[in-house]
Amino acid sequence: MRRGFIILYFLSCFGAAVVAQGVGDEFTIRQLLQKYTETYGGLREANRLASISIEGVQIQRGVEFGFQLRKKRPSSIRYQLERGDTTITSIYNGNQAWLQTKQGSESTTEELSGASLETLKREARFESPLYRHLEKPENTIRLEGREQVGGNYAFVLRVAEPQSLPSLYYLHPENAQILRIDRLNAEGRVSLQILYRDYREVSGYPFAYEVETRMDGETISLTRLEKVLVNPGLLSFYFEKPDK
Repeated sequence: MRRGFIILYFLSCFGAAVVAQGVGDEFTIRQLLQKYTETYGGLREANRLASISIEGVQIQRGVEFGFQLRKKRPSSIRYQLERGDTTITSIYNGNQAWLQTKQGSESTTEELSGASLETLKREARFESPLYRHLEKPENTIRLEGREQVGGNYAFVLRVAEPQSLPSLYYLHPENAQILRIDRLNAEGRVSLQILYRDYREVSGYPFAYEVETRMDGETISLTRLEKVLVNPGLLSFYFEKPDK
């Protein structure tokens, strides 16, 4: 297993000050964000989503791995990839992060920092910058236009958060589900592209059962969900530094 291809894809499904180019744009953005909030459970129901357990398979450059993803409010995540006698686990408890690699009887654990830590922090969030936008004036959202994604002409929102590079969110024109996210680099080019397909409801919440991650136009991972549990009651120790 190559560490660089551990893709912490978790659907950023759960906001931000609106920066609009005109009255029409501002109205469109507010409509989209309102629909987005409704689609992902509304203010009350989304707060009831306290933990998630997901299992499935992930294909990286033709090689298939089993994966498990666990998340717990407010900001804990555990992500595990398995193939044969090798297991790689990434953990974030809201403050610290670790990467554990097991191969046969050998095991190593290292603390993560820098970009790896920031990635886990972002993936551990339950609420995306599109959610509760009026409560987050430090963020900005701008309408970029419309672009075809699959069979839909998605609305494209440019989202900027403090101390982070901007991202482009592509939202379904009817239900505002996320169809694609483009992560931009410092030059404004797309560094990572994530596509979300096959949405299904689990306990009233939408989950994309297929997620494709691309880099430089090449698919680096394809994730398919097989089992999703909402509020399984995960314990906090599950997200602490793993024993060897």
